[in-house]
Amino acid sequence: RLQVRYTSGMQENYFLPIALITEPNSILQYSQQLPQAILCKAITSEKEGIIIDALFDKMFQKALFELMKDGADLFNSTGGLNFETGKALTKYQLPEEGITSKILGVEQTNTSIVYNDAFFLKIYRKLENGINPDLELVRFLSEKSQFQNAPQYGGSILFEQDGQSPIVVGMMQNKIENEGDAWSTVLKDLEAYFNRVLTLDRTVQPALVKKERLYFMDIPKSMRELISRLTYKRIVKLAERTAEMHIALNQAQEDEALTPEQLNIDIQTNICKNHIALVEEKLGDLEEKLAAFPNQVAEEAKQVLSQKGVINQCLEQLKHQPIEATQTRVHGDYHLGQVLDSGEDFYIIDFEGEPMRSIEERRFKTTPFKDVAGMIRSFHYAAYGQLYLNPEHYTQEEMPLLEKWASYWFHYVSQIFLTAYLDRTEKQSFIPNDKDQLSLLLRTF
Repeated sequence: RLQVRYTSGMQENYFLPIALITEPNSILQYSQQLPQAILCKAITSEKEGIIIDALFDKMFQKALFELMKDGADLFNSTGGLNFETGKALTKYQLPEEGITSKILGVEQTNTSIVYNDAFFLKIYRKLENGINPDLELVRFLSEKSQFQNAPQYGGSILFEQDGQSPIVVGMMQNKIENEGDAWSTVLKDLEAYFNRVLTLDRTVQPALVKKERLYFMDIPKSMRELISRLTYKRIVKLAERTAEMHIALNQAQEDEALTPEQLNIDIQTNICKNHIALVEEKLGDLEEKLAAFPNQVAEEAKQVLSQKGVINQCLEQLKHQPIEATQTRVHGDYHLGQVLDSGEDFYIIDFEGEPMRSIEERRFKTTPFKDVAGMIRSFHYAAYGQLYLNPEHYTQEEMPLLEKWASYWFHYVSQIFLTAYLDRTEKQSFIPNDKDQLSLLLRTF
């Protein structure tokens, strides 16, 4: 365990297993092929070599798999590692060639190892006391529910010390075959959409239909052709998988940390206070940056800042309107990048929650509409992201027109998603029967 102390006084702990490499050919191999694994040179009275991050070492990778497959415990007088085996790994039969492994690109907070192209071990570099929600929710969905569109739980590594909460070091899950994430899929759909838009007469303005529940045939024919039935089917399937995840989480009964709870005014007041604090923080940051913005951007920012009172007034309603619904555990950081597209279906991954929040905060229960709102916001990012992230595809003259059509696409796609979600979750305890209460939750998140 690597302990880091900052000049501010803050302290963080990181998982960094190390290995000493002294064999010359191995040193050369690491130097040429895996320089990122090398931490430093090592010189003793007897040997010279290099110290590496052991996660890059094939023997260490193999040992981790074998220990998890065996459900091993490695303890001494001060604590140790507990390897838990999940059902997916218990049922797995090793092929004749044994264990093969490769390390994937190192992420900001995690490192991942793929075994036999069948399992995916995620090592959490930053160590925090408490059960990581990624482990908690994947294990529940895989082992205790009927939900099939999340990773299957293979096992976990916990660091345990007497008198302290366990620390999750790693989690293994099955490797989901995919064609990329849903973000990439939606951007491709948007590219085709904008290409079709550019063939239109520039004076065309689509009708914007808004209904309580909106289906494909409710959309004007011209917009149906632009959006495409394929995109419609994808958005509906994504909404249904989102709904099924929430239905599964709403059925948790055995573990108090997962069991749904009834919303009440105290909980709603706390949600309201947290949201208002977030508004204060973000608008405060925006106001501080005004002087650095170009004039046009500064004017738009001022318009946003002028809405602070309206936003807070909207949030305040949550303190006064009792909502008859349950709150549950949720994904917590739900957007298109957290969904894999297999080509035929969608699979929801990365249940860690918002990375800037503590483990404790990420395990709080809340309304599933937090996830719904997160995905709808992701559609908005995608609609404009396709334009701004690919400026070489569009001319400056085309951009104002396409920005308008981005808003039209978002108008319909967000309604398609919400309709399919509400259709699938009808009668669930986390969905208020009262339309005003449902609308209030949506507006809040």
